Amino acid sequence: MESAPLQVLVETAMLAAVSGLAFLLSTLLKLDSSLGYFLPLPIAIAACRSGPRAGWDTMGATACLVLGVCQQRRQQQYPCAQQQQQQQQ
Repeated sequence: MESAPLQVLVETAMLAAVSGLAFLLSTLLKLDSSLGYFLPLPIAIAACRSGPRAGWDTMGATACLVLGVCQQRRQQQYPCAQQQQQQQQ
């Protein structure tokens, strides 16, 4: 298994971060209808620049980032929801 060049790894990480941030902002600001068209753009850019493998790597890294961010957000909301339920009882 050969390792990817450093430039491809850095581009993959940066494009994954941009894609994850775009998804998070479009979800939080309820702009899915307008920003939804641009969400796959960083993945397509990575695939065009460095080949299909870089596109898949960018998509995988984006999925991990989004999963981590959304999980943390839900974890932070969970205690607040539990506290509100206890106060209602």
